[in-house]
Amino acid sequence: MPYKDKQKQKEWEKKWVRSEPGLKCKRISRWKNDLKMKADDFNDIYSIYHVTECCNNCEKVFINSYDKHLDHDHATGEIRGVLCRSCNMRDVYSSSSSKSSSESDVG
Repeated sequence: MPYKDKQKQKEWEKKWVRSEPGLKCKRISRWKNDLKMKADDFNDIYSIYHVTECCNNCEKVFINSYDKHLDHDHATGEIRGVLCRSCNMRDVYSSSSSKSSSESDVG
């Protein structure tokens, strides 16, 4: 929403970015553009991500949004699950993992 007054524009942008639609838009944009994730419907993926309360691997309860990660294969962009920061950093879907990626698939 363009404003002639730059201060009003900044205030509006700040409010929008912190709103639920703004957060959703920003997160989906990051998944698609920055992280090159691939999915048929990012709205469905976001809905699953948003309501997931614990890690798909270790079942740790998420304390905040910084601990919640949408894990994906970096080579293919395929989304694999919602993980805590620790499991995401350990790459629990590597070939040495005892848990198969199909057990924790999001989409």
